Amino acid sequence: MSASANDTIQRLAKAGTSVCLDDLGRAALDSGEPADLARRGARPQRPLWASTGVKDPAYDDTLPHCLKGMGGAPIVTGLVAPHTVNTMPRATLDALLDHGEVPGDTVRGGYREAREMLASLAAGGIQLTDIADELEPDGVARFQDSWQRLTADVRTALHATARIGGEPRAV
Repeated sequence: MSASANDTIQRLAKAGTSVCLDDLGRAALDSGEPADLARRGARPQRPLWASTGVKDPAYDDTLPHCLKGMGGAPIVTGLVAPHTVNTMPRATLDALLDHGEVPGDTVRGGYREAREMLASLAAGGIQLTDIADELEPDGVARFQDSWQRLTADVRTALHATARIGGEPRAV
């Protein structure tokens, strides 16, 4: 990282305002290794909001809230930002296309509020790391199960296709 980029990052970190902290992240990405890799043609890695669908039928079908009634951002439209990927179940996508509203970038500019909410939760004895430790194994298992079903379906289709053209081939 160049000395001037490092100086800029240090000044932003010392200022500490929400806007400066938002800019700090951008400055880190726009300088040093990420910028060098981009100049050489690398594509940046994009955050993935995985499976942002309605889990509870009591919630609105396009705006499920992670913290309903506590100011929580809608899961689907609350995760709209440039250079991100959002996967969701087909039913949620259909509902969003039918009657949802996407207000634009809903992530950047909300960092201070997010930090305040996490601090409030921590003050109430709720630790994000504890929640992640509980939910992560279930999420990983669900993705593994889905992957196993997909590969089994592909293997079956490949075997069926191989038999159509003559003798079965090893797949």
